[in-house]
Amino acid sequence: MAGEETGHRHFLRHSRNGRQNAEITSNLNPTRELNTSVREGQFVPLSCNDNLTVEDCSSTITLSSILKSTPEDSEALIECGTCAMVDETDGSTLVFPFGLNIEGMLYFPSSAKVTLELDHMFVQGTLKMDAPLVGNSVTFFMTGTEDRSLHPHSDNSDACDSVDGCSMGKRAIAVAGGTLDISGLSEDKPCPSWTRLSIPSSDYSAIEVGQEAAECWAEIIDSIEDSAEILITNSEKTEGWDKHHVQQVSSIDIDTGIVYLVTPVEGNPVTTEINETYAAEVALLNRRIIFDSISDGTDNLHGGHLVINRTPGVVQKLEGVEIRNFGQQGILGRYPIHFHMSDSVTGSSVRKNVIRQSNQRCVVIHGSQEIMVENNVAYDTHGHCYILEDGAEMENTFKDNLGAMTHNQKHGIGSTDHKAATFWITNTKNH
Repeated sequence: MAGEETGHRHFLRHSRNGRQNAEITSNLNPTRELNTSVREGQFVPLSCNDNLTVEDCSSTITLSSILKSTPEDSEALIECGTCAMVDETDGSTLVFPFGLNIEGMLYFPSSAKVTLELDHMFVQGTLKMDAPLVGNSVTFFMTGTEDRSLHPHSDNSDACDSVDGCSMGKRAIAVAGGTLDISGLSEDKPCPSWTRLSIPSSDYSAIEVGQEAAECWAEIIDSIEDSAEILITNSEKTEGWDKHHVQQVSSIDIDTGIVYLVTPVEGNPVTTEINETYAAEVALLNRRIIFDSISDGTDNLHGGHLVINRTPGVVQKLEGVEIRNFGQQGILGRYPIHFHMSDSVTGSSVRKNVIRQSNQRCVVIHGSQEIMVENNVAYDTHGHCYILEDGAEMENTFKDNLGAMTHNQKHGIGSTDHKAATFWITNTKNH
């Protein structure tokens, strides 16, 4: 908290007084370099996974068989050096009341169609997910009510307290020395997350999104049946900041790139025909890989949270995921997507995800460097949304991201989230 507040104070000093700004800048070290070494308290990849690849996964070790063999009142474990495959293809639900610990690899092939109900999920090995086939979806639903601690593999025994472990809070998806390799969208298609509003019909009942978007969005819309939603951001300057539209999709035409809506758009949103520069943005609010959570806590504002925790030098990929009701308002470090004190993670990417109804922030980079945050959509969120937490983070890239309906937080964490900014970038050594 102290580091975060310090970073915010420096930002305010820079903006208020040019003389102070020059004085602070002159004290910075212009030759400062990224820290790529592993420090005490950080997690490293497990050595017993050195030769483990997705080719080692087979139908002989499945996630359902591991669940069946797990003793009652125990956390399910995928042992280091082994790969478990998800073989459910019928939309069934697997319940892990005491959580899941991935020391080896958990692989979701494109054929997977399943819901996992989880107290928590720790990733010390690899969570690998291929884009689901059209008609399929995978949901992680976080249900835990108690704080949980990670007692790490012996390779990382020094990273946590030997008795109490490392507290990860409640309903955590926590990466500690492990790898996320999640591809929720077809990699052979451009799949833009958002575009500009164009209306091909006179009654605002259809939206032209272009063929590139339509080809990819159609796969998602066809997979989630009647629940697909389109966001049209506010562009009606006389109507206030919150004049957005969320419309249910009726159908989509790949050949013409047109999305048909259940009901016409009301009001007079600006289209590309009216003003190409200031046209409203249009985004699909759904994905086929979904992270969701129950709610509890203060004002029912505690959902799940996802953190890459003190894991330097490991490439993380989180692409094409829908994250709903994550973040725990008022608790420091509990965000929908959070890189925490991981130093250099060159090659890591957070791309083309949707973050909806976040209780606290969106994408938070803290003490971590060289991450690509690109073409994400954040809607109806609380607190600063795309954020560098301390202001000491460097060489991260924020590109083509969209934020809409950024609310102030009611319950603070010693910061300025009660005056929330969609983009809170406090160090110019980022892109």
